[in-house]
Amino acid sequence: MCHGDGKTLGSTVLTVLADTTPPRCQLVSPTPGTTITWDDDHDPRNGVQFTVVARSSDRDLAGEPVSVAIIDTKGATVSTSSTTMGNDGIVSDEMTVIPLTTPARYTAALTMHDHAGNACVAVASYSVSQ
Repeated sequence: MCHGDGKTLGSTVLTVLADTTPPRCQLVSPTPGTTITWDDDHDPRNGVQFTVVARSSDRDLAGEPVSVAIIDTKGATVSTSSTTMGNDGIVSDEMTVIPLTTPARYTAALTMHDHAGNACVAVASYSVSQ
């Protein structure tokens, strides 16, 4: 209620809900900890290509950005990818690494955002051996 000038005025109540809950996500393929011994394009002269697949059961991710960074043991980002989440809660993209020696160890860091902008991060380690 508002009071003033000898009058009392009613005001409407407004309830605001803010979504601050991050979505859940996970890297599912290659299975975290896997040693990658294949090359998607079968041409080792241009590095090792492998497809990263992630999923989320949260429903408010469709069409939202997804990014993946592959990081070597020195902390350098050696491959990146940006795509959008599908309607089915699954996203995939091909990554390329060029190991100087094998086996080489890498970390994949995936970031997904929901419609409210909340982010989840999934991290997994892989070895690459040719």
